[in-house]
Amino acid sequence: MPKLYFANCGDGPTRKWNDCYKLGFISAGQGNLQNVAAGYFSNQLKKLRKDDILAVYRNKIGYVGIGQVIDIASDINSTILNGKLVTNDIFSSESNMFNNYNNDYKEWLVPVGWLTKGIFTTEPGKGKCFGIYAKSHIIASLDNQPKLRKCLEKEFNIAFADFL
Repeated sequence: MPKLYFANCGDGPTRKWNDCYKLGFISAGQGNLQNVAAGYFSNQLKKLRKDDILAVYRNKIGYVGIGQVIDIASDINSTILNGKLVTNDIFSSESNMFNNYNNDYKEWLVPVGWLTKGIFTTEPGKGKCFGIYAKSHIIASLDNQPKLRKCLEKEFNIAFADFL
């Protein structure tokens, strides 16, 4: 049975939200510059299963989209998006998705089908449902977050019951 998750989507030197939305994925990895163990960020993605629903959050912005997991997490070297093996040239020139591709800090991707239109802003608090629920984790269950669920359904015009 699918589950509903909070999913933190970074937008920085490694990955870009525009790429995530345009190409249909969320990702996590790296961590070597933050001095955390390899897999600290990416291992959280491995709990996601096909058909899970993701409420995608950007730090300081708010919720920017709702998506459904198409396939389980795979590393940057073996991910298939839109029927093709991922290569560096599909990402925007500002991203560095293949950083650490040859070690345990590599990026891991989860293919996602977007159920809502993405929100593209860099203004703090201009995403949906800002301030209701945000975690420092990459993935967190929304089972016990009725206020957030209600806000997301209203703001994104979606009924989670249709998918869960």
